[in-house]
Amino acid sequence: MSRHTIKPIKLIYSHPIKQRKEYVKDVYKDKIFQPKVNDDGVLEKTIHSYRMWFLFLKLGLELEDQRTELVMKESVRLGNGTRTKRVVHNIRVDRLKYMDWDLDQVLESSFDDWWKDHRHLFVDQVSKVMNSSDRISSDPDQITIQFDK
Repeated sequence: MSRHTIKPIKLIYSHPIKQRKEYVKDVYKDKIFQPKVNDDGVLEKTIHSYRMWFLFLKLGLELEDQRTELVMKESVRLGNGTRTKRVVHNIRVDRLKYMDWDLDQVLESSFDDWWKDHRHLFVDQVSKVMNSSDRISSDPDQITIQFDK
């Protein structure tokens, strides 16, 4: 049994991620400061950051389903012979924060499949110059501004 949980855990959907030094060096060496811009918009972080967030959320959901209690501090014996209380924390995912993430799909989906349908949650739109043939959006989250040349 782990020292960090009260009951044993058996992970079904999550798994350990191996550290790959050569992978990190090659992939992120020169790309870390490059803008993450394409035709669809701008990502605030790298896709790898969103992948790790997704995997951590998947782990949290799995541990929440198993009603896992995380041991934050073990009990210790004090000098007078009494023991302190063990401090435990029930793992719980804030479902309101992840309302648009379709949490029912997260456990059984791979990140790549989930990302295809949820990428829009993380993309900011790029400002653009409109052509005369472009239509003005009626989207309440967008504004169209006209400037003199």
